[in-house]
Amino acid sequence: MPFSWQNLPKPIFGLAPMDGVTDHVFRSIVYNHGAPDVMFTEFVSVEGLSRHIPALLEDLKYLPHERPIIAQIYGYELKSFRESVKIIAELGFDGVDINMGCPAKSVVHSGGGAALINASSHAKAIIKICGETLKEVYEKSGRQLPLSVKTRLGYSTTNVREWIGQLLDCKELSNISIHGRTLKQAYTGEADWEAIASAVELAKGSGKTILGNGDLKNLEHAVKRIEETQVDGVLLGRASYGNPWLFRDKESYRSNFNFSSLEIPLKTRIQALLDHAELLQNSKAEKNFIQIRKHAGWYMRGFPGAADLRNLLVRVSNLEELQKILKSYL
Repeated sequence: MPFSWQNLPKPIFGLAPMDGVTDHVFRSIVYNHGAPDVMFTEFVSVEGLSRHIPALLEDLKYLPHERPIIAQIYGYELKSFRESVKIIAELGFDGVDINMGCPAKSVVHSGGGAALINASSHAKAIIKICGETLKEVYEKSGRQLPLSVKTRLGYSTTNVREWIGQLLDCKELSNISIHGRTLKQAYTGEADWEAIASAVELAKGSGKTILGNGDLKNLEHAVKRIEETQVDGVLLGRASYGNPWLFRDKESYRSNFNFSSLEIPLKTRIQALLDHAELLQNSKAEKNFIQIRKHAGWYMRGFPGAADLRNLLVRVSNLEELQKILKSYL
């Protein structure tokens, strides 16, 4: 059965796309310890992808068990979006997500990400050409890939009725994920879940699923936000740092909101870190192994002596060094 946002179990618990974090190694580790309902790639530039830059194709690497897996793209050029959607379809992804929420200056200055909130006509043109391309893919191959957008509440101020309203009018979209901040806020202040609730109310009858995102600490916190706002589900991001068990009890939360505590023994955390490091070393060039440093900092926290251990782990350059430090610690 082809992937559909509307057919996912409700409420939806998804892993948010995060640049520099949610590569295929991270996603595999999360999956192994408790799979979310849906996962996304890191966002990939359509201008680069349409030119078949090898490093960007590497960013779109995924394993079959990660399904449903959605490719997230960003950019400005319409022709590049068209070509990139074709590539994503050929790679076998379950859906396409357009990033219209990234506040990074480099992305915004090039007209992509959250800059599109202030250029709604062009944003709708991007959605239209992606939708047309996916229709062509379906007519040619029979594969139906849904189109979605991840965005924010507004550009400099919250503007749900105008901005989200325009997205809801786009018949090509199946899902809209909303981070509860404006572009101007970036990641400062608190996510505005009341505004997300307003978007949910606005979306009633549209046939589109609405996911909320921002400042969610764990699944218990997520369920509270779902109850408050009536969103179809949530995307959790930073709560997954060093916590691949985040989605482990999602079925319990979905069924009668049966809360259970997440207490992961230190030895289990260390083994997960070692698995993560080994997979990273086997999957990427050796020079990229230092990516494990940030993950080590996230795994090793919340216990006596954690700070001293992190100070050692942030200097490792290969798997052998990591194994030696952790063995000495134990």
